[in-house]
Amino acid sequence: MVVFLFLAFLGLTLLLAGLLVDGHLDALHGVLPDTLPETPVTTPALGAALAALGLGGALALRTGTGTPAAAGLGLLGAVVVGAAATWLTAVVLGAPAPPVRTTQLLGAFGTVVTPIPYGGLGEVVLPLGGAPAKLAAALDDDRWQDDERERRPVPAGSSVYVLSLRSATCVVVARTPDLS
Repeated sequence: MVVFLFLAFLGLTLLLAGLLVDGHLDALHGVLPDTLPETPVTTPALGAALAALGLGGALALRTGTGTPAAAGLGLLGAVVVGAAATWLTAVVLGAPAPPVRTTQLLGAFGTVVTPIPYGGLGEVVLPLGGAPAKLAAALDDDRWQDDERERRPVPAGSSVYVLSLRSATCVVVARTPDLS
């Protein structure tokens, strides 16, 4: 029973975290290989499925079924709830197809909207799929370690260009050269 309740709590925590940070498993960047295919399964849908597994298993145990049967019923509930949450997310977002790949952002120029501190994150607006998109941005820490200018925050309104991608919602940028 405790294991099922723990899974339910973990699933609800993942669901809330996914809703609050609005990410598609971005927290696993660097852990999972980059060769994995895009998936429409969102973090909230995964959390809902895990919560259904835990709650379904705990309810089944409460009614007197054995642990293997409770695990099977919890798994069945997880599949149903996970599929429903994935479908509902696609309907609500209006995106039945996979999202636009952010790899088209490499080399794109954008404008800083939230200052980017050295070693921290800010926000930039970049063209993505023909529309402006606001993404998290970090400075390229390895590129200018000896240049004191690069250690200052990049102020809002500055022009930057994308060097690489950290995740689907975070880019690594560099300041545009000062031509004056």
